[in-house]
Amino acid sequence: MHNSKELFSMFKCVDCGCDFVEKLSETRVKCEKCGRIFKKEDGSWNFLPCGEVPLRVSIEEKWLAHEDRGVSFRVANWLIPLIKRNFGEKKVTILSVGCGTGIDVQMLNNEGYDAYGIDIGTRASRWQRNPWREKILFARGEVLPFIDGVFDVVYSWGVIEHVGQKGARSVGDEYLKQRENFLTEQVRVLKKGGIGIVTCPNRWFPFDPFHARPGRPALNFPWNRFLLSVGDVKRLLRSRDDIAQWQVVSLKGYFIFERSFDTALKKLFKPVIKIYTEQLTGNPFFHRSFLNPHIAVLFRKK
Repeated sequence: MHNSKELFSMFKCVDCGCDFVEKLSETRVKCEKCGRIFKKEDGSWNFLPCGEVPLRVSIEEKWLAHEDRGVSFRVANWLIPLIKRNFGEKKVTILSVGCGTGIDVQMLNNEGYDAYGIDIGTRASRWQRNPWREKILFARGEVLPFIDGVFDVVYSWGVIEHVGQKGARSVGDEYLKQRENFLTEQVRVLKKGGIGIVTCPNRWFPFDPFHARPGRPALNFPWNRFLLSVGDVKRLLRSRDDIAQWQVVSLKGYFIFERSFDTALKKLFKPVIKIYTEQLTGNPFFHRSFLNPHIAVLFRKK
């Protein structure tokens, strides 16, 4: 784990891009170039761009608890096995982009990894109870507050579709540039040989169960660019010459299948949906098609 001195040495000014941030105290740092002062708020550093404030949203406790159960399941059954397949038992340095309640950061640190998280703060009410809250920052994925090449693993799940979002399920004119910047930042902070992981609902799938009322999936049309396909993610990375490889990975262990199967009738279909989602999403003939509900793309930095 990074000590306090090493943590400060990782910071980067999100306004001017300066790599040299001076420690003023345990709760304040100053950019040596532009002079901006960044402070801790309720135990977490605020590295949002100038003029922005944390987006604090009131969310019912039952939904936060549901999210925590889902993320905890995913970390234990999908993310950690994926990390071990790529790095063995090495306790790597990890960044969660869009960490939500921060339960993933807590679990990874408890397992001995050096994990950090950033988020705009919609679920920051949960951070105060997190023993690792100093390692969770208010920040944007498009402007990460870290110097180059400090993480072995950078991941975001269910975040990239919200980059460039305008309206409920639509995007603005600059969405492609914003999403490219989002992935560029993840590559920038990766070490050589590090891996980035991006997951989101599949644009080609006819339904979107992740951005609708529980149990009532929204119809999804492929010409709506809110969601992304495997090809969309690959095209966003295509201009980079520092990506050694990319691949689609299986979603086995990714979903907990809890809220969507809350009635007796729905529970009858749970085994079928579980097999469908977990076994077929890693199939190369399946992951590009309209039959695939969710995508997970892994890329490695040269």
